Amino acid sequence: MARPPYYKKRKTSQPEWANLNGDLLQNIFNKLSFVDVCRTKPVCSRWNKNAQEIFKTRGEVPWLLFPPQEDDYYLGKGDKTARLLNLQEKRFYNSFNNEATEKIMSCCNCCCVGSSHGWLIFLDEYAVPFLLNPFSSKRIQLPHLDCCLSLATLTTFCNPNNVTSVWRERFVNKAILSSYPSNLNDCYVALIYGRESRLAFCRINGDRSWTELDGKHEPYEDIIIRNKTQLCALAHDGSLEVWDMVQGCISTPAKKMDISSVEIRRREDSRWRSVKYLQTLRYYLVESSGDLLLVIRYVGEIVNTEGEAVSESYLLGGESNHPLVFPYKTLHFEVFRLDNDHKMWVQVDSLGDNVLFLGGSESISIPVEEWKMLKRDSIYFTDDYWERMEGDYLFGGHDMGVFSLQDGSVDCFHGCHGMEKIKTPPIWVVPHPW
Repeated sequence: MARPPYYKKRKTSQPEWANLNGDLLQNIFNKLSFVDVCRTKPVCSRWNKNAQEIFKTRGEVPWLLFPPQEDDYYLGKGDKTARLLNLQEKRFYNSFNNEATEKIMSCCNCCCVGSSHGWLIFLDEYAVPFLLNPFSSKRIQLPHLDCCLSLATLTTFCNPNNVTSVWRERFVNKAILSSYPSNLNDCYVALIYGRESRLAFCRINGDRSWTELDGKHEPYEDIIIRNKTQLCALAHDGSLEVWDMVQGCISTPAKKMDISSVEIRRREDSRWRSVKYLQTLRYYLVESSGDLLLVIRYVGEIVNTEGEAVSESYLLGGESNHPLVFPYKTLHFEVFRLDNDHKMWVQVDSLGDNVLFLGGSESISIPVEEWKMLKRDSIYFTDDYWERMEGDYLFGGHDMGVFSLQDGSVDCFHGCHGMEKIKTPPIWVVPHPW
């Protein structure tokens, strides 16, 4: 006996996820975190392509990379596992993918000299630079530095026991990219190098050597690249030089601006100048909302438990026969905006709706409107005091946190309380998985 029609098995259609409307897919991806967008990459080529488009139009909050730690006589065998702190999730990742993890671990004997547009810039054990994306594991080799630094210099100062401090002091102080190297023809690397802190650059595709820039205000403190073409260099006295890397001939970029002896106009009530002899100053150049900012970081050479900068005689006080040990520590920041008309840096009290990320990486500014987990009007910083980093086995690489311009307080990052000696200091890296 035949079954009634209503007993027939109903056919169901399977959803065609790969053929979702492009605009709908973009809207969905825009609401996902960086980690979740990366998880969509293997679904299909169309999803992968849409995910790539997302990262071309939206910014990401930098992650804090704790590189594999070098072996140390006092600290013992270093941890060879790289860790990434995601500020958005307040979570540590021991690895992002297996291949990327292996590539980072292979850099244990290398020195990270910069981070820019999602890529890390390393010097290998022979001081030869290369780029590495810690999220995609891609690597790009760069020309040797022997055109800028003689082989005798490299041989003299290559000391595997002091890779971080010596190499960043004497080889490359900082290196940055002009853009994400998706199109190698348009991307170049700029760096501050050598004891004199001079400038050099090379185009990733085509250049077999580095080209020195004829700067007039060395030693330089920081460099940034505006609009992919303008290389801006900040000197210790506040002088500013700008080169157009597109105009002019290939080997000699055209200098567009040279502002020397720029006045740094502080407020009269600035109390930090009175204790300058107890501190060291570090200078950063940042573009924020179209303005050029000069940021001065005050690092106390010796800071006691009350957070005060003290002299060396303080260490010999008390009843103990052994001197006290207090590490250096960041105490304060001051921010200045370039007044181009009057050729001066004018102090500002607020960053508005922006936060800054400073340290051994490229100095960047990010709006907080889309990233509620960030503290408004604050500066996120990592340790870049290379001259002191190897001075004591109890501390170094530890000086990181969040400074508030509103109340002058300094707080620790999530999960980074109580850290002392970090042989290889953490560095900011903007996540980019391609």
